[in-house]
Amino acid sequence: MTYVDYINLFAAWCGGVSALCWMLSAQVNIRNGYDMDEELAGDLRKAARLNGIGAAFASVAAFCAAFNVAGKAVPWLSWINQ
Repeated sequence: MTYVDYINLFAAWCGGVSALCWMLSAQVNIRNGYDMDEELAGDLRKAARLNGIGAAFASVAAFCAAFNVAGKAVPWLSWINQ
């Protein structure tokens, strides 16, 4: 396997973790009603944390993809394709 294969494998794993976090975030039951400030804040905090983790993993996956493309275009990154 080349470096590109390892980077692609890591990017796919990060994309999968990102999708899982966003799926879990979408399934958070956000309760509403009268006098539910603490419960609502907890639900929103949980959804926001999962969204943040998902976005972080998605950005790592996007960086890996950009790094692979740059490896084909930038001469001093040619070692990636070996």
